[in-house]
Amino acid sequence: MARVDLARAAEDPADTIARLMAPPARWRDRLGWGALRWVSVVALIAAWELFARSGAVTPFVLPALSDVLLRIWSDAVFGDLWLNTAVTLYRALTGFLIATVAGIALGMAIHRVAAIRCRASVRSANTSICMAL
Repeated sequence: MARVDLARAAEDPADTIARLMAPPARWRDRLGWGALRWVSVVALIAAWELFARSGAVTPFVLPALSDVLLRIWSDAVFGDLWLNTAVTLYRALTGFLIATVAGIALGMAIHRVAAIRCRASVRSANTSICMAL
């Protein structure tokens, strides 16, 4: 016990003063940041539900979260969830593949053909290089 007191006595006086003068912990420090994260998620979910139910947008544009969860549950119960998930992933990955191939082809064309490279860099400061080609 005496060692603890000696250790405190050996601390820097500025640290001791700063610790004594520090403001009391705020409610978010006591509660923790984890609870605040959950509060923001719950607030977002509540705002989604209220905005969708307000009639400001059609259910086709923004369905209520409760309707979405009900549809997911019914699809899971009747076995359609995996089929719908597979179709959605197929469409997304196909679009990504098409965009990747097109982007690589366009990048290679810009690199290989000087006329395309000059057209692509018209807005850059290197327009004098394009004029020399």
